[in-house]
Amino acid sequence: MIELTDLPDNWSLVELGDIFSWASGKGLTQKQMSDDGEYAVYGGNGVAGFHSDWLCETESLVIGRVGAQCGNVHIAPIKSWITDNAIYASSINIPINLKYFHNLLKYRKLNELAGGSGQPYVSQSLLNPVKVPLPPLNEQRRIVSTIEQLTDRSHKARVALADVPKLIAQFRQSVLAAAFRGDLTADWRKKNPDVEPASELLERIKIDRRKRWEESSKLQYKPPQNIEIDRLPKLPESWSWGSLDQLLYSLRNGLSRKPADEMPGIPILRISALRSMNLDINDIRFYRPEDNENVESYFLDEGDLLFTRYNGNREFVGVCGRVNQISGKLLHPDKLIRGRVISSELFDSRFLEIVCNSGISKKHIESYVKTSAGQHGISGSDLKTTPIPIPPICEQRKIVEIVTMQLITIKSIEDITASYFIDSQQLDRSILAKAFRGELVPQDPNDEPAAALLERIRAERDRTSTTKQRGKTTRKNSSKQLSIDLE
Repeated sequence: MIELTDLPDNWSLVELGDIFSWASGKGLTQKQMSDDGEYAVYGGNGVAGFHSDWLCETESLVIGRVGAQCGNVHIAPIKSWITDNAIYASSINIPINLKYFHNLLKYRKLNELAGGSGQPYVSQSLLNPVKVPLPPLNEQRRIVSTIEQLTDRSHKARVALADVPKLIAQFRQSVLAAAFRGDLTADWRKKNPDVEPASELLERIKIDRRKRWEESSKLQYKPPQNIEIDRLPKLPESWSWGSLDQLLYSLRNGLSRKPADEMPGIPILRISALRSMNLDINDIRFYRPEDNENVESYFLDEGDLLFTRYNGNREFVGVCGRVNQISGKLLHPDKLIRGRVISSELFDSRFLEIVCNSGISKKHIESYVKTSAGQHGISGSDLKTTPIPIPPICEQRKIVEIVTMQLITIKSIEDITASYFIDSQQLDRSILAKAFRGELVPQDPNDEPAAALLERIRAERDRTSTTKQRGKTTRKNSSKQLSIDLE
């Protein structure tokens, strides 16, 4: 709360009721509004439409009265309609700057004063005792001018910052595209011409895949699905196209029975734990096996890949994340598909995680997402046909190293941008705080003190209150008199 001793000598701390008289707006249905109406209609959340008539002849301070909009503050222009979702007051015949009070009451957060045990509301009786700082009139004008200049700059900065995430996303995609065209490692290939080409690597992968399948599964071995490569982009000479199925010896769904939110039980991932190239192993629930239920085959190992099989949000379906670190037992649910990659000596699962979240591989996965009853999903059989660019194993590791460093840099830029955006919002708040402490603009000893200004305001209100029908405005229809009670 602002105290009188905190303010400059020529300021005063006053109650809103010393400055304004409030009036309630008048109801207006949606049918009574029209797009071709001449006069703006203001509710608790600003302009709600237009109308052929006006209620308030003067520029007015409008405050949301009820519900989620209570405490919102707007300035309605000359000749506007105020609905019964708001209360309003005008500065007519009162020597104040209305924009000063507009900024002041937005800063004051009137919604925090809201009464009501159910639906919150702001009433005239709640507003009147609110204490506010009153500067000299000329200083009010200087404060408003400075606020507008400074907040305009911060707004322009936020607009510029809002474009940065799109640019970052484009940069990220260009980095990944360059990686899987072989551009990022073009110089590396020139310096390392004698590496084993992917065509030979694939033969060794074929042998390893069958060996691991037969060691881990009782099912009859199934050869990997091949893909049509004729329409796929050309790769560097030492690279080859392959399918995701060629690089995995196991691909299976998780446990379908609903887990518990609390212990006891074995930790099992939530579907929300998986996002593109990110797996939060702490986002878990707890699975309680039934008697004689064997869950051993559903445990996750480091290096496993997970794909989102079902989600209400299409954006998250088919995204891939790698299990990087794991301690203890951790299960995966039915809405996540687990893929196990062949030997790390032959293929880098980190490389595969990046590939599946970018470029042609990602587009292929997205093209196979299907929608049913509001849920989006993809099958394991469709995932298996995903085309994967396959470099030599040592080049895979080099690409992972370069891309990882680039993504760290990109993440740093994202964090800095987000921080600047928050700082700019806090800057606006800081500007207002300084303004209403009297620290934003210098005081002018020649200004009329606020105490004298307050006496003029009171005298004007006393004078107008003794005049019959003072505070009422004649609308276009002279037979109707609507009280605005604003002076």
